[in-house]
Amino acid sequence: DKENIIKGMDDLAIAKKNHSLVMKLIIVFSAVVVMGVLVWAFSVVNAAMGKILVVDKGGEYMKTKVEDNKSLFVALLTHHCAMTSYYTNSFDRNSIKENQAKAAFLASNDNLKRIFAMYVQQKAYGDALDRGVTYKCEFKELLSVKGEQEPYLVTFSSILTIYDVYNTKKILITSSGEVIRQKVKYPENVTGFYFKNYTQEYQTLEMEE
Repeated sequence: DKENIIKGMDDLAIAKKNHSLVMKLIIVFSAVVVMGVLVWAFSVVNAAMGKILVVDKGGEYMKTKVEDNKSLFVALLTHHCAMTSYYTNSFDRNSIKENQAKAAFLASNDNLKRIFAMYVQQKAYGDALDRGVTYKCEFKELLSVKGEQEPYLVTFSSILTIYDVYNTKKILITSSGEVIRQKVKYPENVTGFYFKNYTQEYQTLEMEE
């Protein structure tokens, strides 16, 4: 009996040692797994941070390289010029008032009134209403941007195509104005840019045969 008791104690001690070893192995394994997950998560976050672009309410990057800021500025300004020329000079019998209203969010009303008055004088709106003539203006290119801060002096060109029942005319429009920043007004003005002292010059283009 004494030998059995001693043997039982030895078995119990061995079992405790084995159990303790297993627990230590489990703890070490768990620690390695946790450290691996933390390292992986850090690498993912670190890689993602280089791809995240933080923008402000005006749509401009807040923390990025200077050349990226310039590219974004030019892209937004180009979009604003394209929308301004389109809504100021494009219309048909169904969109005259609507496009005039949209243009008012992009450029000075006083300047726009002079342009709209020119179309009235030339009977362009009357032709659109009475004969179904369509005016469609498309942005051509950004010609120049001057100034390190607002107001920026901007010049760009557009092509106005007049679709009549009998013929089609094309007019080169060269637009100039001072651009300032305003609060973004979605969806009417998504860039926050706004034209002051906006003018347009017109040149009839030769139609290709």
